[in-house]
Amino acid sequence: MTCYRNGVKCMLLLFFMGLAALNTYSYWKDSLKVNTLNTRMHPEVTVKQSSSIPFQCPFESWNQVHSDIVPNENLHMEWIQNNISRRDNILESQIRLLSSFVYSDHISITTNSQRSYGFRKVTETEMFLNLHSRAPIHEVSVCVGPIYGSESKWLEVAEFIEHYKLIGVRYFYFTVFNMNEYSRKIIDEYLRTGEIELTVFQSEYKTIDWQFHLLQINECHQRSKHHSKWVINVDIDERLVILDDKIKSVGSLLSGYNDTVAEVGFAIRRIQKTEKLPEKYESDQQIISEMEFLKYNVSSPVTWGAYKTIYRPEKVQSQVVRE
Repeated sequence: MTCYRNGVKCMLLLFFMGLAALNTYSYWKDSLKVNTLNTRMHPEVTVKQSSSIPFQCPFESWNQVHSDIVPNENLHMEWIQNNISRRDNILESQIRLLSSFVYSDHISITTNSQRSYGFRKVTETEMFLNLHSRAPIHEVSVCVGPIYGSESKWLEVAEFIEHYKLIGVRYFYFTVFNMNEYSRKIIDEYLRTGEIELTVFQSEYKTIDWQFHLLQINECHQRSKHHSKWVINVDIDERLVILDDKIKSVGSLLSGYNDTVAEVGFAIRRIQKTEKLPEKYESDQQIISEMEFLKYNVSSPVTWGAYKTIYRPEKVQSQVVRE
């Protein structure tokens, strides 16, 4: 019996070795044909370059605007003189370029420095998101507060997005400082469907705190300008709730305001959370029982302290974080 088993093992081994050799030979033969065909189909071509005409880097018309002023320059000078929004760099981090946006009359460059005033001349090739003369694509979007920390976020992200979709929101700007691999899967799925836009910040710090909200809200403000008409500015654990049954969506609510309105404020009610979110999906029953706004109902009175806003990005110059 032992000899029989060993014989079978040897036969199987020889079979798979022969199959591998056959596949290798077939692949080599096919590759030889493809290479031969490619050689025949693409004959050698010599391109002659004229030495008398130097290479000219093309510039789009929107990138040929020259200006010595900054929009709302007097307002910015007033902020500088009064030390408004002027503080040390976040945790004294290294200054680096985060993003750049092109508008009809200026370029906005976002860095992680909070003590940088003045002008910067762009002398090297950089990548800009061109928002020049663009009509807003989205009526109402959400700037989601920065995501960081070790807690799993997959269920919170899904609950957040689906809640706002129910009240008429169709686009989301996400900012991630760090996120575990399992939670990133749900982000990638919403990226695939085109419902969200993701900005990932790299930092030399392992610990991220609330100050990084300052980077997120201002970068998202510039990113959403001329891309979304209205922006809801909320964190991942915050929900806007419409209490009037006659108002079917946040879009219909905002349609009652004319173009002179830059911001609409909403009072808040805090809800106490006592447990961590689940690490991974286990069952449909788990989802229902662990959804934050179904699970927790111990709340504070309604207050206007640190109220939430929906704003018009092109009508806002600067934003701050209220705690």
